[in-house]
Amino acid sequence: MKKSLTPTACNYRFRPLAAILSIICLSMIALQPLAARTVREYVEAEDHECYDDMLEEFGENKILTSGYELEALLALSHYPELKSVRIHFMVDNVDIPLSFRPHWLSILRTARSRTYLVVIDNNRESGRNALLPDNQPFNSQIGILGHGLAHAVYYLSRSFFGILDDVICQLGDCRIQFERTTDRRLNSSSNLI
Repeated sequence: MKKSLTPTACNYRFRPLAAILSIICLSMIALQPLAARTVREYVEAEDHECYDDMLEEFGENKILTSGYELEALLALSHYPELKSVRIHFMVDNVDIPLSFRPHWLSILRTARSRTYLVVIDNNRESGRNALLPDNQPFNSQIGILGHGLAHAVYYLSRSFFGILDDVICQLGDCRIQFERTTDRRLNSSSNLI
């Protein structure tokens, strides 16, 4: 009569194999090339050389604000779905580092026919000027604008009533979840960061 193994006996029997496979897998992850794990980094001087080409490719229907032209184009380059969408970048005192929204005069239009505003704050009345995009490194400015553009991609799928629902959300307690969802959209779809 054959001796049958119990589940517990099987677990003991395969532990050394499982340990070896685990070590191999962890080693492969740890030894991945650094390039595969690094965050995208732009070099302002190098990217400025491509400014005219990027303006031609991504600048259609865009109003770029002084001081953020290159950063805006680099962020836009990660969102091909926004190439022909009207987006107005502007600097204003809005008391939040970055605000993104459909322009209220265009809100009843179809999503692709709307004009969207990216408002970059230039003065923190609360004294937290370190949060201003202007006080951030070049790559961070691109990421901040990319976050705003992730909102644009989201709004392309929203009707007037969907946007109205989002406004109610922003006035309520779901704002943090709304922003976290935008961050996940930014990370997963644009490869910006």
